[in-house]
Amino acid sequence: FPIQVHTIQSDIDTTPIKKLIESWTSILDVDGFHYGEGTGGLQGGGEIIKNAAFDEFHKTLDTIIPKLYGRGYNIISKWISIYNKGDYNKIHNHPTPQYLNSELLSGVFYIQTEPNDSKLVIHSHQNVGDTEEFDPSDGDIILFRSSTYHSVTPKKLDSKRICLAFNLKLN
Repeated sequence: FPIQVHTIQSDIDTTPIKKLIESWTSILDVDGFHYGEGTGGLQGGGEIIKNAAFDEFHKTLDTIIPKLYGRGYNIISKWISIYNKGDYNKIHNHPTPQYLNSELLSGVFYIQTEPNDSKLVIHSHQNVGDTEEFDPSDGDIILFRSSTYHSVTPKKLDSKRICLAFNLKLN
C-alpha cells in the first residue's frame, strides 16, 4: 500500500476518559460539539479535552513521535468524535493552509470501539478507490500524513464509538 500509516497499540487506560464522557449529562451541553454534516456523529470537545483524563495520551505521544520521526511536535488541533449506529465520516483530508509547507500529521486515538464495526479507511493518493481498512481497538493510535484522504465506515453496532482525532506539526 503506497501510504505510510503507523498503528500503535498503546497501553493507555481509556477507563478515566470513558468515565469522563459518561459523566456528561448531555453531550450537546458540552462546549464546541456539533453534528457531522450529512454523516451524523458528534464532533468537538472544546475545553473538555484539557481534562487530566487525557494526560496519559499526551505522555504517550511525547514518547511515540520522537521515536517514529526523530523530533518533537506541536498539536495544532484536536477534537472528540462520538459515533452512534449509522454514523460515518465521508472521505476527506486535513489540508491546513498555514501548514502546507510543513510536515503535518493527523491521528486518531481510539477511546471506545468494537471489533468488526466502524473502520478507518485510508485512501491511496494515486487512486482513492485503492484503500486499506483499519479495525482499531481501545487504546490504539493511528498516525498518517494530513494530506492523506481517509473516511470512516458506517457504525453497525448499537454501542458508541469514541475517539480523539488530532493534527500535529513536526518540529
